[in-house]
Amino acid sequence: MRTVLVLRFYDDLSQEETAALLGCAVGTVKSQTSHGLARMRELLGPTALGCDDAGTGVEGITAGPTRTRTATRPRSGPVPAMKGESR
Repeated sequence: MRTVLVLRFYDDLSQEETAALLGCAVGTVKSQTSHGLARMRELLGPTALGCDDAGTGVEGITAGPTRTRTATRPRSGPVPAMKGESR
């Protein structure tokens, strides 16, 4: 989950790009993104990720990147595995 979240939101890759890079299905990226964000909400609390008390989005906040993609940029180094996460 951590790797998917880093690629999606830190490296600003699309679901398709993330799936291709990891060699998995787009559906896997979608489900890991959903589970990862839910886990972060549990750990950080709903307001830390721009959610209201019900855990839904607050006005103006959307899922996924909102900026326009630019040309290819260098990737960051490898993402270390979280405790209990297999590679």
